[in-house]
Amino acid sequence: MFIKTVFFATLCFWGAVFSLLPVISIHVSNNAQSNSTLNLFIESNQEALLSIGTLLLISLLAIIQVYIGNRSSEAREQANRAIQGELKIAEFREKWISEIRQELAEYYFLASEDRETRDHREFGKILTKIRVRLNLEEPLANNLYRTMLKVSDYLDDLDPRQKGIALSEFGTASHDFLRNEWKRLKLDIKNSDRAIGASS
Repeated sequence: MFIKTVFFATLCFWGAVFSLLPVISIHVSNNAQSNSTLNLFIESNQEALLSIGTLLLISLLAIIQVYIGNRSSEAREQANRAIQGELKIAEFREKWISEIRQELAEYYFLASEDRETRDHREFGKILTKIRVRLNLEEPLANNLYRTMLKVSDYLDDLDPRQKGIALSEFGTASHDFLRNEWKRLKLDIKNSDRAIGASS
């Protein structure tokens, strides 16, 4: 980008020099006393040289205007691409939240069933699906997964109170996790809206 700007500035400088050259030469020839060939040429073609200088200057100004317009257009386009990317990420996040919410509900339903009616294979499958979706480096996700493991530990416990406590902790952890994810989604959308407003 810097090289383009330097090249453009050099081009503008030389364009200005060449566009002003006819005017300067006319002024110099009017002040000069000698009748050289150059002076005779300038005197005889004064109007044509002024027209050429004016044409060069107008062309230079048009090039500058196009250059500035292109730069602002490129900046606007780049900002729009960034905004579209943020909106797409927000869209994926919303879908991800809906899917994990469904899986958490399914996990709770399977864990709540009696030992005889529970599909253990399906229970293990849903536990694995949820685990793969979670980033355990995040505290709320880690807490959610730990409560899921606790529910699994008490799944076939003869004391239903332990299982009930574990399911209650899982429900609270699920709620906290999902609420945090919705907050993050709202923040992403809000930031995208701000960026859209700033680029308009």
